Amino acid sequence: MEEYKYPEIFVRDKNSNKYICRVSDEYVLVKEPVSNECYGHIIYEDILKYFDLANPILEKDAIVVPEFSDEKLLKGLFVKKGTKLCLIEISGYEPYVSPREGEKINVKDKIGMVITNKYEVRVIRSPCEGVVIFVINIVWEKPEKYILAVVSENDVGQITIRKSQGNHV
Repeated sequence: MEEYKYPEIFVRDKNSNKYICRVSDEYVLVKEPVSNECYGHIIYEDILKYFDLANPILEKDAIVVPEFSDEKLLKGLFVKKGTKLCLIEISGYEPYVSPREGEKINVKDKIGMVITNKYEVRVIRSPCEGVVIFVINIVWEKPEKYILAVVSENDVGQITIRKSQGNHV
């Protein structure tokens, strides 16, 4: 059985216990900031604090690591401040979401389903196309809810993050 690798989010200029810093032309995972361009780790659901919900945009540069693991090199998704977000809410008695961070979706793709409290199944289809950048599960609200943030393919940068040798995380 394959081990589940959790996604992690890092936000520009945020204090934390681990950082992704840009050093020259590479990104490095470290315990302390080592450059002027550093992204601090946040609790995943806290990314909502960096959304302008009235005009759906991202308010800070962010890096998403879809599968955080013990590997020496990690793949990341970089999204700039001001990027327009397509927000999709999936809410109900038992919501299920199929796409993960980094996956491309198209308009009318099946992206999830909801089992209602009457045990009816409702299929949820995407109203937009692009790359799923955040899949936020809000379990403390009833009914349970997921918020998916989708951005244009042109607004996502693929980056490689190297784990620091001297400043281990």
